[in-house]
Amino acid sequence: DWGEALLDARRLAEGGWLDAGAVRVMWDEHQAGAGDWQRVLWRVLMFEAWRDHQAASGASLREAAAS
Repeated sequence: DWGEALLDARRLAEGGWLDAGAVRVMWDEHQAGAGDWQRVLWRVLMFEAWRDHQAASGASLREAAAS
């Protein structure tokens, strides 16, 4: 559930940092056992979790990237 929520296509598209369609294809293939996208997906999940943390702390992602 955690991964599914972080990799929601709408959420990814609204974030504007990643290709939501490509991430969803990798996620769906990985879940179905049709591809091993473990390393890529873990990085995407950690990035999205970090974005959540930044939003919760009030810091914008663009401000954090600029510093």
